[in-house]
Amino acid sequence: MESLLRSHGFDAEGFQSAEAFLLSSDLSAYDCLVTDVHMPGMSGLEMIELVRSRGALPIIVISAFEPERTHALALKRGADAYLSKPVVPDDLVDCMHRLLVGRPQPRPLPGPVESPDPDEKGLSSKA
Repeated sequence: MESLLRSHGFDAEGFQSAEAFLLSSDLSAYDCLVTDVHMPGMSGLEMIELVRSRGALPIIVISAFEPERTHALALKRGADAYLSKPVVPDDLVDCMHRLLVGRPQPRPLPGPVESPDPDEKGLSSKA
């Protein structure tokens, strides 16, 4: 998922658990949280409540477990969106864009360095 988001211009960072994310840094450094419900240690649903108590970070929940019940629980606890597994990549990207409207757009990823002289050998980029 991290590589999918990066390929669409998002600066994504993965974490091994909810606890690792919560201890990582100031949550205001992130524009959006994508979480699974079932993770080692703290569940995604528990994490939603803690994140909500600290601010208004948009949250997307992903799960394959009891989609209707989990969807309702996730929204009740403060999730902004819910996607069922298997996640369709375009659905996740579209959801991210919808939640981030009015926020700074994803930073473009650095591309190859263009050579000032087209005949000079080295790195170049194609349009």
